[in-house]
Amino acid sequence: MVVRVTISLAEDISDFVNTLAVERNLSRSQVLAQLIEEERQRLLEKELAEGYQALADDHRRSAEMAIGVSNEVWPPY
Repeated sequence: MVVRVTISLAEDISDFVNTLAVERNLSRSQVLAQLIEEERQRLLEKELAEGYQALADDHRRSAEMAIGVSNEVWPPY
């Protein structure tokens, strides 16, 4: 489904969109849609990276706790 949206742009931004449209052989709407989709993907990748980092931190803490407990139970070699 496509939704029609009317926006106002500063002249220099409009010129930039027009230039991209010509270079990419796309309509201005397609250029704006591509740029917005690229930003959405960038934000998603950033969010995923932060989540993976938090998960790695959790796993590291769990491993450190397990090592501490195992050192109490198993004799040192």
